[in-house]
Amino acid sequence: MNEASFSRPEVREELQRWMGLVEALGIPLDRSQVKSLVKSIGGPVGRARWRAMKPFRGIFDLTGTGQGWALFATADSHPQRLEVWIGVGDEEVLVSRRADPAYPHLARELAFRRVRGVYDSVTGKPKGTYRRFTRWVAERTFEAYPEAEWVRVQQVRTHTVLPWEKEDGQEVVRYALTHERSDG
Repeated sequence: MNEASFSRPEVREELQRWMGLVEALGIPLDRSQVKSLVKSIGGPVGRARWRAMKPFRGIFDLTGTGQGWALFATADSHPQRLEVWIGVGDEEVLVSRRADPAYPHLARELAFRRVRGVYDSVTGKPKGTYRRFTRWVAERTFEAYPEAEWVRVQQVRTHTVLPWEKEDGQEVVRYALTHERSDG
């Protein structure tokens, strides 16, 4: 954890939850003290893990069994879902929504982990291959929907809350790219 980490919405939200817990327990810490505590614990713990894993790195590299990412490092309270829309005349029709059986177009292909890796963005911006990926989706969608005049591929960022928190219905469309049938 560093200062830049605290500007991410999911980290700010998690810090707010920790503040609520600290307050509920009656511990007299303010926000800056909790941030300092997180940074002071996170750094040494991360370094200790790195040192503990160092003797095994050669084996992991040789066998391809190392884990190169922090699995569940932080819960994502602002996940994104992929949607595919088509334009037919004056109508916009949703044909695909990730993990939603009501909109099954390309569901198998989009659920495949290597394909999902192209569009699941955790860095705050789409990967460099995202434009080509949306073109690929558009080509398959034009084949499946000959009446479609255009195809829009987009990410919708939502906001999940804990069960006891009030839902806010927050949705933000991101990385929308539209392809016209005439684009070839």
